[in-house]
Order: sequence, then structure tokens, then C-alpha cells
Amino acid sequence: MPFMISHNTLVRAAGSSPWAARLDLAQSLTGLFLGLFMWLHMLFVATILISEDAMWWVARMFEGQPLFGRPYPLLVSFFVAFVFAVFVAHAWLALRKFPIHWRQHRDYWQHMASLGHGDTTLWFVQVVTGFALFFLASVHLYTMMMHPDLIGPYESADRVWTGRLWPLYLVMLFAVEIHGGIGLYRLAVKWGWPGGSDPNRMRQRLKRLKWGLTGFFLVLGLLTLGAYMKLGQEHAPHAGERYVPTWQRGGLMRLIYSDVLVIGGGLAGLRTAIATRRRGLETRILSLVPAKRSHSVAAQGGMQASLGHAIRGRGDNEDVHFEDTVRGSDWGCDQVVARMFAHMAPKAVRELAAWGVPWNRVRRGEHMAVINGERVVLQERDAAHGLITARDFGGTKKWRTCYTSDGTGHAMLYAVSDRAVAEAIPVHERTEALALIHEGGRCQGVVARDLVTGALTAYMARATVIATGGYGRIYGVSTNALINEGMGTALALETGQARLGNMEAVQFHPTAIVPAGILVTEGCRGDGGLLRDADGHRFMPDYEPEKKELASRDVVSRRMAEHMRQGKGVSSPYGDHLWLDITVLGAAHIERNLREVKDICQHFLGLDPARDFIPVRPTQHYSMGGIRTDFRGESPWLRGLFSCGEAACWDMHGFNRLGGNSVAETVVSGMLVGEYIADFCQSDQGDVDLSTQVARHFLAREEAALAALVAGRGDERAPAIRQAMERIMTEAVGLFRNGPDLERAVDELGQLLARSQRLGLASRRLDANPELVAAYRLPRMLKVALTVALGALHRTESRGAHSREDYPARDDARWLKRTLAHWPEGSSTPVLEYEPLDVSAMELPPGFRGYGVKNIQEHPASAARQAQVDVVRAQQTDRQAAQAALMPYLHLLPERYRGPNERLPELEP
Repeated sequence: MPFMISHNTLVRAAGSSPWAARLDLAQSLTGLFLGLFMWLHMLFVATILISEDAMWWVARMFEGQPLFGRPYPLLVSFFVAFVFAVFVAHAWLALRKFPIHWRQHRDYWQHMASLGHGDTTLWFVQVVTGFALFFLASVHLYTMMMHPDLIGPYESADRVWTGRLWPLYLVMLFAVEIHGGIGLYRLAVKWGWPGGSDPNRMRQRLKRLKWGLTGFFLVLGLLTLGAYMKLGQEHAPHAGERYVPTWQRGGLMRLIYSDVLVIGGGLAGLRTAIATRRRGLETRILSLVPAKRSHSVAAQGGMQASLGHAIRGRGDNEDVHFEDTVRGSDWGCDQVVARMFAHMAPKAVRELAAWGVPWNRVRRGEHMAVINGERVVLQERDAAHGLITARDFGGTKKWRTCYTSDGTGHAMLYAVSDRAVAEAIPVHERTEALALIHEGGRCQGVVARDLVTGALTAYMARATVIATGGYGRIYGVSTNALINEGMGTALALETGQARLGNMEAVQFHPTAIVPAGILVTEGCRGDGGLLRDADGHRFMPDYEPEKKELASRDVVSRRMAEHMRQGKGVSSPYGDHLWLDITVLGAAHIERNLREVKDICQHFLGLDPARDFIPVRPTQHYSMGGIRTDFRGESPWLRGLFSCGEAACWDMHGFNRLGGNSVAETVVSGMLVGEYIADFCQSDQGDVDLSTQVARHFLAREEAALAALVAGRGDERAPAIRQAMERIMTEAVGLFRNGPDLERAVDELGQLLARSQRLGLASRRLDANPELVAAYRLPRMLKVALTVALGALHRTESRGAHSREDYPARDDARWLKRTLAHWPEGSSTPVLEYEPLDVSAMELPPGFRGYGVKNIQEHPASAARQAQVDVVRAQQTDRQAAQAALMPYLHLLPERYRGPNERLPELEP
């Protein structure tokens, strides 16, 4: 008998109508497809017995990754839908042969009893298992069709064990193998396979083959189900995590040890690393970008240091710089730190000169300057010729801002970076810290990701330093570089232990160009530039007759905004703006001292600032808040974690930073914090048992988080949520703030944070993937933004850059204290605490800054402390002795830096 009989034979056997034979053929073909698919499917899922990686590869194969280079789970849905359709069609065709009433049922049993044939019994078993299989398999197929992402080692194991589907799969295993085995056997008999001279003998052999295959696949299925149940039980505490194959995890855990690990390759990070390296400690730097591309390179105007060389800086010293800094902070700073900074700044600027920074120098004799809009002739002293000169900056009594034309940050960063190269300090570029490794209140390093390969590495260290800059990019328009997203601050916040300080203190720079938001330096106004309105009127003297354009930054920004609110702004497609006029300085001065400003104006605005006004308006610029540290730069809550620069709340800026104090702080804090870190590492405090087990835990946690992001099927997209965050921060937590807007901001940012947990990615690569980077940074940016907004909502006063329209007074009685924030694990919002500022220990008690109308709620201890200060100053004729009696600080400095700063003989102004 041939293997198959012809279609015509089937038609004749079925009678006059061909449809019965055609339907019978369709039933046979669908049964054949389902039977073979059943066996192949069992072989595929059984790859879990080989390894989890093998099963992962099979799952990705069904998703088309080998063909398309990335997985498409929708392909699984389409394939399952096709199998489901074939399955339903086969079931419908089989129903034709079921007894439909009691007479047919009686005839069938009589026929089976009279024949006494085993194949008839098999048919009955096939009917029963088929009926059960229709409902069991439908549940499984529907689940796979609607959730195609639930294939993979962890995904399948979680479904079997945590989802409690193992009883279903156990029953279905027996039903599908028995039903399918009988079906394929009966199909072979029907198509005439057991032919030859002895068909009955061949039939028996075929039956034994059928039971052998059924037994084999039943055993294989039971072992496979057991493997998934075991894996699901082990993985139950982490149910929902996606499986990451071994080769994407880098195999063995990658560990790199050092004494000091610095996160951030800008001025603060580099200078800290140089200090620790010079003390003999093995030091490494991690940087998102090449070090010489860090945001420090963008600083233009200069660095404050009380050298007193320029004629308009004569009489300057640490006392004057200290008082300017405290007043500029609106009495929100740590005065001990401000004293340390003022003392160290001259040493830092001279060190930089020795390293090659080409500071502009004093030239003896007459030179022309623009002061208060008028040209005046200044006579420089012969004794100062060749020494470092200075320009005027906002909020200062003296000209003390040292500069290299308008490329100060560029010159400083290149010199310090070259010094780090000379010290043989390794910089791991394009490497991003993802989490701080910590246990028992002790920081032990970070988990970092290579942005090119995606590989994760545990960097373990006795001291970890965060010097990653500010968080300006949580706003829609910022002068900050694109990398300034607050990630270092967020890492500390996510520990649940380290505190952030004064996060609501965000500075807006008066002169960023419209619409790009690129900064034009305060040096423009320091050199004599003027602010004008739509009528060309110079308006700042109307508000601040003494300091005018050179009032403190927060004051100038608010005055500009108030003036535009009065309808004096210049209309543009990008919103109202005002004019910065530096035409008064002349083309020669601009070409020599403001060349970068000229280039910016030409490239981004198409204008010549020597002839045209520059369109400007206040724009987010600087973050006074950051990781709260003590004077040594260490977090009091997480030992071994240090921070410096803009990432830190050290806290020398309080609620407003003076221009030029930022780049000065980077190198000064780097010098000091580096020495304190070296002392820490070389003492008993620096001893730590760097635990590979702890490192492995954090590494696995970050691997799982990245894998979940890549495998996520959420309907949210990171760019849309980020744009919403930027809009909220700009509109509600900007230059002016009020209660209702801040309440709305906190509520909406909380909603965005919840939405950020449901992200979906188009690209599922774990290596160089900007979409993945944006996705894992977004929730951290939202946490930083929420901390800023919540701090601003609760601080019901106006102080420095924090301006509440509903609480316009500076309230020293209630709010002379620092905001502290931490984010407990599992919480949806940060927790705020407050650190009082001790008035009785201040060298400069709270007073009036000198801008606008005095509107202060006095602290009850201020008057008594001022009386004590007056008595001490009256008793001491020497300024150093008076200072030491009021607030000693020199003993806190490293011994090598305690010596006095040398100056030309001090003259009375």
C-alpha cells in the first residue's frame, strides 16, 4: 500500500460530495502541523536543561533577533496567533466526528465492543485528551499571544512558579503528548504507512514507536517543568526581573581597586585627584567625557582671589572677600568654610599660574576703563607691573576677579588636566557611575558603566569623591552643559543615607543669550557693559543706584524680570528679552578681553557685539545646593563619601553665589578636600574591608535594572516625560516662586516619577545606546527636581536666589537654617530636615545686604552677637587677631596652607 492515497480515492470513499474528504484532509494536515510543532516546541523549551543562556538564545530567536539584530516580541504574538488559529481549526474539524446525540453514542460503544480493536480505544482516549486540551492549551496560547515578552529563563520560570501555572502545565503536558502521539499514529495508519506483506506487524511496530516517543517527550517535559519550577522558586524574591545572558554581564565580576576614586573630570575632580596622588595614594578618575571637555571649560569671566594688585583692587584682603561672600550668600553660607575659602583663593590662583595659566597681568601706567558707563583713566602702580590683575564683578567691593580674557575656565582646565597627566593619574573616560556601593554607613565605591561597550564594573575604593557638577539640566533652558543632569547628586540621594543641602537654592544668571541660553560672561558688565530695555534706557540705576549692573546676580536677575513684567522687554518669537550693551567698550577691548563673547554672538546670533546690542534674559545657571558635607568635604551620614565643587553643599555659597567664586571654589575645595581625603585614608578611619559580596550585590542590582529597562514594554517615553519636567521646573520653580505653583510642581513631578517607571524603549541594545542612557537617568533627574521643588515649597521666605512672591521677607527668625533632604528606600518623596545656623558663632552676624528695601525678620540672637563682634573689633587693632578671636579657623586647614598670603603693602582705598 502506498504511503499516501490520492485525493480522488478520498473523494470516492466519502461519497458523492467532495467536501467531506476535503475537510478530512484539512483535519489531517492541521493535526500533522500541530503534532510536529508540539515536539519541536518541547525541544525548544527543554533547552533550559542545557543552560539558562541557551534558553535565552532560543527565546530571542523566536523574537527575530538573529535576523533583525534586535528582538521584536510582536513576532511571537503573530506566530502564536497563527498556531492558535490552526489549533482552533483542527478542533472544529475534529468535532465533526464526535457523537452528537445518544443514539450515535450508543452505536459507537456497540461498535467498539464488537470489534474489540485497540485502535478504537485509542481514538476514545484521543477524544478525551483533545477535549481537555482545547481548554488547557487555549489558556497558554492566549497568555503567550497577549504577553509575548514573557519568554526567557526568568520570565518563564516566574510564570510557572510565581504565577502558579505549574498545575496547568503538568496536566497539559500529559494531555498534549498523549493526544498528539495518538493523533500522529492514527494519521500514519490512515495514510497507509504500515504496508508491506504483514500490515499488522508494521502497525504494532508503529504503535511501539508511538509509545516510545510519547514516553520520551513525557520524561523530557517533566524534567523541563521541574527545572522551571526550581528556577522559579529560587528567583521568586526577584520575580519580574529580566534575565541577562552571561556574555552581556561580562562573565566574571569586573573589579578595580584604588585608594581614592573621583567621579568627575572637571576642575574640582582633577584638583582633588592631584592632591591625593601627591600624597602617595592610588587615585582614579571616572569621567562622562574627556576631561578637557568637562563643563569647567565653559567658565568665562574669572576666578576671585584677593590679591589686591590692580589699582581698583587695592586694600583687598581675605576679610573683604569673606564679607562679600557672606553677604552674597544672604547669610546662608557656612562662615567657617567661607573663611577657609577666602584664605586659600590667593594660594590657588598663584599655584595655577605656576602650572601655566596665562593670567592677564597689570601693566604700569595709564589705561582706559569703562566705569558706570563712562570712560575713565586708571593709573596702575609700578610695583604691581607684571602681577596678576583683576576685573570688577557683581556683589564685590573690590576688583578681585582674576581672568584670562574671557576664556578663564578653558585655560584653567587645560592646565590642571595637564598637571593630572604629569602625575600619571588614570582617567577612565566615557564612564558613568550608576550607583554608590555602600554597607553599614560606609561607602566603598561605585558601580560604573562603560558608555561605549555597556560593560559594568565595580570600582572599589577607601574614599569616593563626587565632583560631577550641577543639576541645571532639570530646567528647560540652562547655561549648563548637556551632561549637567545632577547624576552625582542623585547617586548620593538614592543611598537613602547621604543628605543633600539647600537644593532649592538655584541661581539664575542675568545674561544668557536668547534663544540659545548660552552664557555671556559677567565680565561684560564687570568691564563696563550696560543693561538696556526696549526703549534703549539703562534701567538698573533705577532699581539699584549704588551697584547698578554689578549688584549680586540674584538681584540683577530679579530686577530684569520685574522690568520685563512692566512691559519694558523687547518682544521676540522666543519671548521677551532685554539688551546687553557692550558697544561702549569698543571693538579693541572686545577683541582682546571678550573674544569668546564675540564668537558666540557671531555664530549663534549673527551679530557683532562691538556694534549691536546682545539679546539676553535671566537663565538657570548654577546650583548652590548639592551633597551636604562638613568642612573636610565628607558626608557626615555616609563615611568615606566625599564631594566638592558644584556637586557639593560645602557650603560657601549659601543661597546665592558671587560671580567668580565658582571656579575659585573648584580648585580651592579640590586642594583642601584632597588633603583631608589623604589624611582620612592614611588614618584608622580609612581602613575598610572592601567586600566583594557587597560589590556583587550592587552590580547584580544594576544589571537587573538595565535588563528590565531594555525588556520593558511600557508605553511611556523618556523624552516626553523629561520635557514635561523641564517645563514644570521653568514655570513653577524658577526665578520667582509661590505656594500654589510649587504645590502643583511637587504633585506633577511626583506623577512624572511614577510614569518614569513604565518606560518602553525602541532600541534594546545594552551597549552604546543613548535611549537607554536617557531612560535610566530620567528617574534620577526627577528625584533631584522633586527635591528642589519640595524644598522651595517648604521654605516660606525669600533668601538669595530663592524668591517667594508670597513670602517676600528674609525670615532669619524661622529660616536661618540649611535644608537637608534624603530619600528613604521605597519612598515616593524625599524627607526634609533642617540644620540651624549658629548665629552666636558667626563672625559676621546677619544684616542687610544693601539691595532694595530692607525686609528682614531679625533673628533674636543677631543683635547680641553683633554687640560681641563690635567689642572684639574695638579691643583688637590687628585684623588677624580680631578675626581669630571671633571665629578661629586656621587650625582646620592643612598645616602647609596656614601661612599668610603675600601682598603689596596694603593701602587705604
